[in-house]
Amino acid sequence: MTYVYRAYSDTGRLLYVGVTDYLQHRFDGHLRAGSPWLSQLAHIDLERHRHVEMAYAAEEEAIKTEWPLYNVQHSIEGPRRPPHLQRREQPVSLEELLERERRVTQALRAAGHCYSPRLVEPRFLLEVDPFNELPETERLRRAIEARRAHYQPRAIASVEGRRRAAEARREAREARLYAKAG
Repeated sequence: MTYVYRAYSDTGRLLYVGVTDYLQHRFDGHLRAGSPWLSQLAHIDLERHRHVEMAYAAEEEAIKTEWPLYNVQHSIEGPRRPPHLQRREQPVSLEELLERERRVTQALRAAGHCYSPRLVEPRFLLEVDPFNELPETERLRRAIEARRAHYQPRAIASVEGRRRAAEARREAREARLYAKAG
């Protein structure tokens, strides 16, 4: 099953439309990416599709006709990012992260999907406070920092690897064009 999901604010404003096979993984990705619409999320509507192609067509049509506030892909404006979609430079506070996680959990449960929060893995909590002596907010803050420090080198390496692969594809394409022309 493939889902087209629509995320709404508490005022009923359509925030985001997306497609996924695994809702929990997709929303974990939104949390990690710091999607700005999560702080406004009130509920989610799900639409099931048997075929992935049908789901993507439905998503594209929904974005073009329903004008979700935070979608860029398929929007009429094209690839230029509106100001409310530009990345924020200031770090997100722990309270904001926890609020986003709470909103996602409530919305997915209301939509009929069980959701277990995975904002901080237990190994990071044990690493920063093995005897559970710190206050909960400080413990979570430190665990989030430890998680970020652990995954950041991998993310940078992944970005660098994708950049090198794209560069190699571009060079191969140019070499093929040069060989055809020559």
